[in-house]
Amino acid sequence: MPGGLASAGGIRVKAPMRDEAVQHFATLLSSELATERQRSATEMMQVESDFVMRGMFQSGARVHHTALRLSEGIVRHRKFIFEKWTSYVRPRMTSVSDGDRAAFVGVALTAIDAATSMAKELHQSRPGFNNLTGPLAEISKVGTRERRLLEAEVNLYMTTPTAPPSQTIHVATHGTNSPVNVGSGSLNQQINSAEGMADLISALNGLLEAMALVPRPELADVREILLEAKEEAAKPSPNRLKLSTILAGAGGIIQTVAALQPAWGVVHQLARTLSLAD
Repeated sequence: MPGGLASAGGIRVKAPMRDEAVQHFATLLSSELATERQRSATEMMQVESDFVMRGMFQSGARVHHTALRLSEGIVRHRKFIFEKWTSYVRPRMTSVSDGDRAAFVGVALTAIDAATSMAKELHQSRPGFNNLTGPLAEISKVGTRERRLLEAEVNLYMTTPTAPPSQTIHVATHGTNSPVNVGSGSLNQQINSAEGMADLISALNGLLEAMALVPRPELADVREILLEAKEEAAKPSPNRLKLSTILAGAGGIIQTVAALQPAWGVVHQLARTLSLAD
């Protein structure tokens, strides 16, 4: 497909379109953005209805709560983008050109920018909001934060190997959690229980506490991503691909900080036990 400006339902990105998968990815994100617009509009109406019933329609609290709902929509869309990135883009990373890799990144970042613009537009459309700059500034702040976080997630993902480990055997057991060695190969127990994920969450908490004691700017985005990993691990059915991707990418940065290596070692060992790392 020739190069040019790709467009899919409002999400546009200047990129060499040699792979229709890039266009399809843009369409997926654009479709969800339309869904998010409807969801956010509905939430705003619910907030306004509540304040009307309380006789507080003209209050600053209504403005604050509306901006909060719109900001939550930006966060939702960022999470959707990354979920689609891990499930849709990952299988293609080893076979696409550098140009198309850049195009995938461009689509993802353009999509989060579109979500922020949409939130601002919805805010401005409400009665009495058009002259209020404070809530718009808050929405912009959330949009900037979520864009930075998405970019960090994508960049970590781009450096994560897609090939599965070759010399590791995983088995499910119901006994002790300690790894065992068999012959000359490595045999890791695979624990799929809630207890295993609970241990990982505890280890992530320890790592995050250690990071709080190391005031290095380059760790800020990694901290945000690890918080999302902790949130994912707490779900009834965690997305294991997402967890392994985040941990692999974060580890590359954390291991460069000597003070964090003990805490990271605990996280990494649990990740290996849970078959989330090699």
